[in-house]
Amino acid sequence: MKYTSEYVRDKVLHLKQINRTGNICLFLGTWKHDTDGHVWEVYVLRTRKPHHLSENKNPVVHLPSMNSWGKRAWTFQSLEAAEDKYDELVGRQVAKSTLKV
Repeated sequence: MKYTSEYVRDKVLHLKQINRTGNICLFLGTWKHDTDGHVWEVYVLRTRKPHHLSENKNPVVHLPSMNSWGKRAWTFQSLEAAEDKYDELVGRQVAKSTLKV
């Protein structure tokens, strides 16, 4: 799925980006049936070359696939745990000098 800073997954979870550094994002998820219930998700965005027939010549940014959970995407029940993972991933990319802005 193409990257967007706000989207709805499975028609019940509204996700909104609350922080982004390079290709690392932190999203807040709110359940449609319970607006007081929240989850936080951390994603490592992927970039791909545009289709060779596309007029768009810029890289296309994608959210991780469902198969990537645990490798490029994580769900947390607390903001603190999500921020810890976010900071870990940003720090790892800065150390490797692979942070994409």
